[in-house]
Amino acid sequence: MPSLPRSHCVQRLRPLGRLNTKTTELKTFRAVALSRLAAQHDETTALRAELQASQDGRVRMLSAHWSWRAPRRAPAALHERIVNES
Repeated sequence: MPSLPRSHCVQRLRPLGRLNTKTTELKTFRAVALSRLAAQHDETTALRAELQASQDGRVRMLSAHWSWRAPRRAPAALHERIVNES
């Protein structure tokens, strides 16, 4: 079996090296993402425990739909009346 020139072997293996680099980058990204999710989970758990332990009523829990909903706009007729009065 004839041996291939060294440059041909290097060119043939270069994409494999890029693939290994990309795989390493993706594994690092995944590890960082999982670490951040775990930290967020711990913080959420701590905040919920603090909410349940609060007896003085100074801590209130917002409902999920309120915190993610866009602000409501006034009806068009009310908006026109407010604009015309000013």
